[in-house]
Amino acid sequence: MVSISSYTEKSQTILYVDCSFQHVRRIGERWLIMVLFAFLSTQSISAQKAQDHSSLGISLAKAGRLAEAENELRQAAHGAPGVALYRAQLGSILGLEGKWSEALASFQRAVELDPANINFRRETAAVQWQLGLLPSAEKNLRYVLKKSPGDPGAVLLLGMVNE
Repeated sequence: MVSISSYTEKSQTILYVDCSFQHVRRIGERWLIMVLFAFLSTQSISAQKAQDHSSLGISLAKAGRLAEAENELRQAAHGAPGVALYRAQLGSILGLEGKWSEALASFQRAVELDPANINFRRETAAVQWQLGLLPSAEKNLRYVLKKSPGDPGAVLLLGMVNE
């Protein structure tokens, strides 16, 4: 029995091939290697495209072209659904556009993907505060302050949450 596993971190893609030695001999080892190489190459291209969309989205946002930035960052998040940064970047743009519920969903997904990232938690808390979800915002801010005591953004926001 042959088991081959591959994991590409950028695109969060897992490939798992499980077949018998007889099957490998029948289809040919070279063919199997070529298929695996082709699959991994397309994953790398997808990850690069997602990075390109993210970079363009950030540039557009800096130029004040938020709708176009949102579109690019949605493509980045779609192209690499396991990359928390792209979700957080999209959440930031959605927040700037006043699309608070969508921004919250995007930040929450970023936190799910990278739960220890205090920046994503702080931004999630800011959106939760905007939406009046004060207990949830306080919970995220307490987490940030536990990991980074005196974090200026978290301290300020916690004061606003507790007003």
